Amino acid sequence: MCGRFTLTAALKTIQGRFDFDDNIMEAAAGNYRPNRNVSPTQSVLTVINAEGRSRPALMRWGLVPSWSKQEKTDYALINARAETLAVKPMFRPLIARNRCLIIADGFYEFRAEGKKKIPVRFSMSDDSLFTFAGLYERWKDPMSGNMILSCTIITTEPNEIVKPIHNRMPVILRREDECRWLDSSANTVDMAALLVPFDHLRMRAEDTDPQITAYGKKKKKDDLQLF
Repeated sequence: MCGRFTLTAALKTIQGRFDFDDNIMEAAAGNYRPNRNVSPTQSVLTVINAEGRSRPALMRWGLVPSWSKQEKTDYALINARAETLAVKPMFRPLIARNRCLIIADGFYEFRAEGKKKIPVRFSMSDDSLFTFAGLYERWKDPMSGNMILSCTIITTEPNEIVKPIHNRMPVILRREDECRWLDSSANTVDMAALLVPFDHLRMRAEDTDPQITAYGKKKKKDDLQLF
């Protein structure tokens, strides 16, 4: 599971990392703010393939299926298991056509110490930006006609650095695989080969701000909808 992550980089840093031009970046991420506690239902900065080009897009974290009758739904999923994407009816069409990158510079898992849960932040050893493999969906509000983009983070088995803390971890894509993941012409079988644990030697883990909690002040139903 991945229920909290961080994106604290300045917009210019993100823009340079993905080589977005000024106009595209400003239009897509005008409401962007660095966040050390990105939570479900918040807007997250993603990258999608639009007309053969990589473009940034803000999306709600927590997938709302296109067939849902309302935006707030029991089916809003923050995570999707890599092992079941090809067989789950909700995800099977998305893995074929609606793949995205979700930009981050860290994520949290929680270590139990008695009744306490200590937040552990996982990041790259060099503090660089990275991307989660994600899926997204478009949902149209039947009342207003507004289109809402929402996304989910794909998870896999943990690597050696995450395993002592949790039995799942988000799929972190190697930089050289990001374009492949976004390539709409690539087939689902090829994509499955990318959904593996990231190299633990390129990561670090550290205890962090105890005010970061797994579900905030109140557990949200959407937080608990996991496949």
